[in-house]
Amino acid sequence: MKVEIRHSPAYAVARCFLAPHEEIKVQPGAMMAHSYGVTLTAKADGGFMKGLGKMMGGESFHTTVFTAPAHGGWVDVISNSVGDVVSVGVDNATGFRLTKGAWLANDGNLDVGPDASLNGMFSGSGLIVLRVSGQGNLLVSSYGALDVVSLKAGEGFTLDTGHLVGWESSVQMRTRKSAGILNSLKSGEGLVVDLQGPGDVIMQTRVFSPVAAVPR
Repeated sequence: MKVEIRHSPAYAVARCFLAPHEEIKVQPGAMMAHSYGVTLTAKADGGFMKGLGKMMGGESFHTTVFTAPAHGGWVDVISNSVGDVVSVGVDNATGFRLTKGAWLANDGNLDVGPDASLNGMFSGSGLIVLRVSGQGNLLVSSYGALDVVSLKAGEGFTLDTGHLVGWESSVQMRTRKSAGILNSLKSGEGLVVDLQGPGDVIMQTRVFSPVAAVPR
C-alpha cells in the first residue's frame, strides 16, 4: 500500500493506493472517497474479544475493510477531528504502540489489538494502549498537528501524557508526576512520561479537554 497525504496538518486526507485485490482496514466513518470498483465489508476484526478490546481502546467494535478490484484502486481516509495524519512503517522486529483514538487505518498485513501489559503504566491518565504487530503501513491520526521524533539510543525527553500518540516498542518509558501535588495544582501540569530511545515517538500539538469540551 502506498500512501500520499495532502492538506496536512489541519485537515489531512490520506490517499491509500491499493494493489489488485489488496485490503485496507479503516476506522468506521473515516472513508471520504474511493475509486470505482473498491468493495466494502464491515466486521469485528479478529473476532468478538479483539473487537471488544479495540472498543476499550477508544476505537470502534467493527472495522471497515476496503478491497481493491483486479486493476487496483484507492481509498481516501480522514480523521474524525480537525487534525493531522501520518503514515508509519511497522516491522516485525519492533512493533508499534498507539494511545486511545489514534488508529485510523492499516493495510491487511498488520494486527491491531489491546495491550493490557502497558495500560497499568498510564493509570490515572485515561490512556488506553493498542498494540500493532506485523509488517506494513499504519495510518495514525490526531487532534492538531503531529510531530515524529526519532530518538537515538540513550537519547530521550519528557512529554505530557496528553500529547503522546504513538511510539515504537523499542522506546523505553516511565510515567511520573511532573512535580509534587502542590506544584502540579499551581502549574496545571499532571502526569508526564519519560521516553528514551532508540525508536520513533509521535506526539500531537493539541489536547482536547473533555471537561471544558473545548480545545486547549
